[in-house]
Order: sequence, then C-alpha cells, then structure tokens
Amino acid sequence: MRISGISRKRLYYALALILPALVLRLFTSLYPVVYTIYLAFFKVNPIIGVHTYAGLANFQKMASDLVVRESVFFTVFFTFLSIAFQTSLGLLVALLLNKRFILRYFARTINLIPWAIPMIVVALGFRWMFDSEYGIITDVIARITGFRFAWLIHPWGARWAIVLANVWKNTPFVAILFLAGLQSIPLELYEAARVDGASSWHCFRYITIPFLAPVVMTTVLFFTVWYLATFDIVYGMTGGGPGFSTAIMSYKIYQETFSHMNFGYASALSILLFFLVGILGIVFLLLSRRVEILL
Repeated sequence: MRISGISRKRLYYALALILPALVLRLFTSLYPVVYTIYLAFFKVNPIIGVHTYAGLANFQKMASDLVVRESVFFTVFFTFLSIAFQTSLGLLVALLLNKRFILRYFARTINLIPWAIPMIVVALGFRWMFDSEYGIITDVIARITGFRFAWLIHPWGARWAIVLANVWKNTPFVAILFLAGLQSIPLELYEAARVDGASSWHCFRYITIPFLAPVVMTTVLFFTVWYLATFDIVYGMTGGGPGFSTAIMSYKIYQETFSHMNFGYASALSILLFFLVGILGIVFLLLSRRVEILL
C-alpha cells in the first residue's frame, strides 16, 4: 500500500511531534537500565571515579550474602501477605459501601482518609503505636493478655507490624477500586437471578465474582509491582531492623548505594529485584488465566 504525499507529510509531522517525548523517555528510562547493568560488572570507587572490572564478583557475593537471602524472603513475605489481607478486607469494605444506607457517600469519603495520609507519616505513627513502652497497640494488647510484647524489637513482630501498617494504609484504596467494579455490574442480572430463586451466595459466586475478577486481577498485579519496590514504610518504621529482618530489597539497595557507596553491588541487587518482579509477574499471569478458566 502506497502512502500519498499528504499522508507522508502528516506522518513526518506526527513523528516530529512525538520524537522529543520519545527521546526524553528513552533517556530517562533506558539509559539508567543500561548503566545499571554496566555497573553490576564493575567495582566502583566513587571518590576517585574509577571503575574496575569485576566480572561476576558482585553476583557471586550476592549469592553468598545471607542478608540478601533474608531481604528476598521478607520482600516476598511482605508482598504476599499485604496483598492477601488488603484484597480480602478491601472486598469486604467495598461490599459494605455498595449497600444503600444513610450517609453512605460520607462513609465512602471517610474510608479514603488512611490512603490519603503520606506513607512516611503512617510509618512513623505506627512506629509510635507499636513502641514497647508507650505504644497504644502494645498497651491495649498488654491489658488484654497481661503480656507486653516488644513488636519492633522482635524480628517476626517487626515484620507483622509493617504488614499491618501497610494493610491499614492501602486497603481503602483497594476498596474504592472494587467499589467501582461493583457499581459497573448491571443490577438486572441480580434481579433476574433472584426471580429464578438464586440465593445471595449464588448471586455473589456466579455474578459478582466473575464480573469483579478483572478488577481484582489488575489491582493485585499493580500492588505486586508496587510492593516489590516499596521503601518508605520500612525506612520509617524499622530502618531495616532489628538486625536485617525487615530489610526489604529496595531498602537493601538503598543501603548499599548511599550508606556503603557500593554502586556495583547495588546495581547487581537491582538486577536481582528486576528478575524477582518478572518472575512474580509471570506467576501472577499464569494464575490469573487459571482463575479465569475456573470462573
């Protein structure tokens, strides 16, 4: 198919308009990726700016680094539990907010308040509430059980505290996304199902879930990528401690880059995080297809 002179001019004009944005995008996205891969094979001295070729030394160090293993574990732990809890609670809240009741619009607005608070503020607030001496949550649990637990001093306590804070922060946003999905379902389907004698459970199982599944899958994928690169809640609540028990991958990369000035090793860790995101993304896509078949 031949392109006429006028069409060719329009094509060139469109390319001329797109080119600056395309060049900027490539420079801001592609260049850092390529440079990160380059640095992963070098030992960098930031003081004198010398790059010494190290081959696979950074990757070998990463394979034997126990802190990296713990970081990978906590990254997966944090991502999986946060998504599991916030998806379940978000669906429950969305179903409640979808009901017709007085002040329902006010309730929907109030629901978004936790999500509107900056994450670093949430982290510092929960750090205070989980404090072993003065924390509100610690004090309430101590009054009920008679045992005062030092959440942020115990490795598993710190891990669960971060997950709980993160779920509290992001569940309202998930609920609003699910609420939008619920309101897009035609009411005629529920009315027809009830006429046929379907129970509330059958309406939920065979109407709500199939129609809401694409929204759930998209939300889970979005938060999976987001949580694998999260940083601020760990920085604000525990600083990676106690020890390195909550040093999520992004925080470990931050430490190697800005605290230890080990740019080559940090670049190798960034590549590991990239592959971790890719692997979990592929697993998610396979699971989503399986869920679509089952529904």
